[in-house]
Amino acid sequence: MLEINDTEFELLKEYLSTMCGINIPPEKRYLFVTRLAGMLDEMKCSSFSEFYNFLSMERDPLLKKRLVEAMTTHETSFFRDGHPWKTLTDIIIPRIAEVRLKECRYMSPRIRILSSGCCTGEEPYSIAMSVCEWIENTDRFSMADVSILAVDISKKALDFARNGVYPEHVVRKNIPEAYRQKYFREVRNGSMIRENIRAMCVFAEVNLAESFEHLGMFDLIFCRNVIIYFSTELKRKIIEQFFRMLNHEGALLMGVSENLYTISDRFSIIPSDSRTTYYRKQKFVE
Repeated sequence: MLEINDTEFELLKEYLSTMCGINIPPEKRYLFVTRLAGMLDEMKCSSFSEFYNFLSMERDPLLKKRLVEAMTTHETSFFRDGHPWKTLTDIIIPRIAEVRLKECRYMSPRIRILSSGCCTGEEPYSIAMSVCEWIENTDRFSMADVSILAVDISKKALDFARNGVYPEHVVRKNIPEAYRQKYFREVRNGSMIRENIRAMCVFAEVNLAESFEHLGMFDLIFCRNVIIYFSTELKRKIIEQFFRMLNHEGALLMGVSENLYTISDRFSIIPSDSRTTYYRKQKFVE
């Protein structure tokens, strides 16, 4: 197997960070070797220096995408970490709904949710299922009143998510039997998300290392276990964009091991009884 020297590692690390924000620390330099070996063999590159030269020349427009696909971490699951989903249905969504109802007295209220770094779709579909459970207990909102935009840099992951078919072992991992019966149907290759849930989710290819405020305004933003792979500077840029994209009283939900310490002081920290901490856009802050 090819080895990567210090110079090659620094060149590829900087290239990847500039292109999509992914920051590979020195202790994980082996990821370039394990994840790119097949690509280098296919391209008949005898070294990572030669591979870097191919990237720099930009002769193959798909090469960058293939690099991102290979180096992106696709670790996800339905209802990941458990307790944030109870906070979502018991606290976050009801509060957002209350605010929107007050603001939309003469029109139908809308709730718009962003799932950033959605990977293969487990997170946005988990959001949709949770929202549906909440809707069943309210008479002021319908499924048509809630939309979920799910974004990721990986076209391959997004295509998988749009298809909505998951292997049985994935579906059975964290999803209660009642949910499996209610929101999935069996198909030849596994279980497919039912159409009413899929209809709530729109998937789009977005690079968080670039400006993405054109996506519009949201009431709730999920960014769970995504920016942990980015530099501090890029984290600040992303969180600042999230702040500007959140509606009044909008919420930001991050991973259980993530926080905004040293990154942003623009949000109020909201603890909950279920061990989940989320962030809310402060009032009258511009």
